[in-house]
Amino acid sequence: MIDTQFDDQLLQIAHLAQYPNLLPWVGSGYRTAGLKVLLLGESHYLPPGVSYHHDPATWYAGLTIPDAQSLRWMKTRGIIQKGLASNWKGASKTIYRHLSSAAEAGGFASTPPVFTQLAFMNYFQRPAEVTGDSIQVSSLDRQVSAQTVEEVVRVLQPRVVVFCSRLAWRAAGQSGLVAALIAAGQVVGHTPHPASAWWHRPSRKRQGRNGRTEFIELLRQATTSGPASLG
Repeated sequence: MIDTQFDDQLLQIAHLAQYPNLLPWVGSGYRTAGLKVLLLGESHYLPPGVSYHHDPATWYAGLTIPDAQSLRWMKTRGIIQKGLASNWKGASKTIYRHLSSAAEAGGFASTPPVFTQLAFMNYFQRPAEVTGDSIQVSSLDRQVSAQTVEEVVRVLQPRVVVFCSRLAWRAAGQSGLVAALIAAGQVVGHTPHPASAWWHRPSRKRQGRNGRTEFIELLRQATTSGPASLG
């Protein structure tokens, strides 16, 4: 289900070499997909009571993960492999269920499973401080996240990069990453978090469209448009 042929290049990225559990998911069909899409979630989070990741400077200097349980909570590939095996069962897999459904509506085949045709990683490169909540974004988070994602994009060369989090989109815009991706030839867009109410709720700011509709339209437009921001 996963393509590891990019790993030698991905592990040249300093932050991913330091935390290989954060290596992006690259589906086995990504390389041959008609439309190469990299989805960016928001961040991982760890079990209640875990706090060793709270200080950005300490985290980015490099930590040895002290327990297997919290490592499993932030192992991107393991989370997706487990979700695919269970058909995204469970409340924590809502984001993947909604993205899979919308990608099918946007033109991806339902067989094999959609996520075997996509690439995915979380934008922020440090887990959120509170279990199930958004990260408190520091200047280091903005800096390392933008640099890491830009380097991943250079390796995977997606046609489309979708920020599935407004928080991530704002941070990427502030760091100059959005403009850099567009300049490099990617189609870039953003949606509300797929597990939020705004995924299905129409928004006045989006002319009455919801996040799901925006996502589907972005995929459809990307098959014909040039480099642009569609968010």
